[in-house]
Amino acid sequence: VITEADILAGIWDGADIVVSVVNWADLTQGEMIVQTGTIGNVQAAGNGYIAEMRSLSQALQNTVGRVITRRCDADLGDSRCGITLASYTVTGSVSAGSSDWRTFTASDLPASPGGLLTWTSGLNNGLSMGIRTASAGSIGLDLPMAYAVMAGDTYTASAGCDKNASTCSGTYSNIINFRGAPFIPGPDAVMAYPNAS
Repeated sequence: VITEADILAGIWDGADIVVSVVNWADLTQGEMIVQTGTIGNVQAAGNGYIAEMRSLSQALQNTVGRVITRRCDADLGDSRCGITLASYTVTGSVSAGSSDWRTFTASDLPASPGGLLTWTSGLNNGLSMGIRTASAGSIGLDLPMAYAVMAGDTYTASAGCDKNASTCSGTYSNIINFRGAPFIPGPDAVMAYPNAS
């Protein structure tokens, strides 16, 4: 059921796991749950795969609330950002694929790299990947896709944001919704000491 292509595509990432004990001779007796959790990192290994099982306590390691940093903590196009992402989204098709399943020649490019590309047809239909480069008629993805990228495959690609105040102001004219704190003191100020002279 679980194929290598599915693992590379991340389909099983975060899946729920329930480990139970049953009487195999009489399943009507029900089950006794021994452990529950989720699948963490999954990697192909020979003819099988290795999956990391994360317990329920893994959720306690997640950040709750906001962490104040110099960069914005909103995602481009979300309700806190306020940008209409449709204005920065293009649809296109692959003119020519490549053997690395990561770069390809495209008919339309997003406004900037760092965004997200979602396939709307082809073997990768429904899968998404971050955009690393977008220039000179070519798109480069962060990682290879799970399946080969073929000429004629269609996609939607949205622009990205590096979450810096200069980008928010200069590229998107959205500094009023900037969710970072670019003027907080950095480590240099924290480690500074009074000058005796």
